[in-house]
Amino acid sequence: MIVLTPTTLVREYAEPAVRSLAISTYAGLVKIQRGRSTRIIITMTKRVEGKGSAQDKVAAENQVRLDASISRSEVTVVARSMRSESGHIRTSVDIDISLPKRLDVTIRDISSKIVITAPLDRLAVHTISGTASIRGAVRSIRGWTASGLFSVHQTGQADHLFRRAILRSASGAIAFTANALPPHAKVDVESTSGIVRINIEGGPVPNASASSVSGSSKIIYPAHFRMQNTIFQNDAKIFAHTVSGSVLVDLSKCGGR
Repeated sequence: MIVLTPTTLVREYAEPAVRSLAISTYAGLVKIQRGRSTRIIITMTKRVEGKGSAQDKVAAENQVRLDASISRSEVTVVARSMRSESGHIRTSVDIDISLPKRLDVTIRDISSKIVITAPLDRLAVHTISGTASIRGAVRSIRGWTASGLFSVHQTGQADHLFRRAILRSASGAIAFTANALPPHAKVDVESTSGIVRINIEGGPVPNASASSVSGSSKIIYPAHFRMQNTIFQNDAKIFAHTVSGSVLVDLSKCGGR
C-alpha cells in the first residue's frame, strides 16, 4: 500500500468568541480532546491510500476539500470528498481538535472513527457506519447510527455532570457505562436489530426498564435488591429497547437505597 504525503490545514480561534462547534466529515479519525492552550486548535490532515498511479492519487487528493471557519459564535469544520470512492484509491481526513473549554458539539459523519475525551456541554452525533467513543465528561448526549458503534463511558467527574443520553441505532451496537447515575439523570437507548449494553458500576440502584420484541432482554439487579420492597428515592431512569437485537442492563454492582 502506498500512502502519499498528507496535506494539512491548521486553524486557531480565540476561545472567548466560540460557543459551539459543528463538524461534517466522511472518513478518517476525529479526535476531540482537552488542550493546554487557551485557543481552539483544529488540525485537518488529508490522506490518500491504495494502489494507483501518482497522477491518480494527486487527482484524488485534489478532490478532498478542507475548510474551517467561524460565524458569530460557531466554528464550522468541513472535510468533504468531491468524488465517490472508486477503484483501489481511498481518501480520508484526520481531524484533531483541541478545546480549552466546554462547548456544544455537533458531528455529522459517514464512516469515521470518532474519539472524544474533552469535557463538553452538549454533544450530538449522527453517523452511518462510523464508530464513536465518548469518554469525556458530557452533560447531554444525543446519538444516531445506522450500522456503527456508540460507546459512552462516564466516570469520575463525568458522573456528577451527566444529565441525559438519548442513543438510537438501526443495526449498530450501543454501550453505555457509568460509575453511577446522579439524581434526575436519564439514559434512553433504542435499537432495531443491534445490541444494547448498559452497565452502571455503582451508586444507588436506578429505576430501569428493558424490552425486546424478538430478541433477548435482561436486567441484572444486586442479589440483595427486591424491586417490590423498594421505594425509589430519586428520578434516575434507564430505558433500553430493541426489536430483534439483545438488551442487557447490569446494575449488579449498585448499592442499596
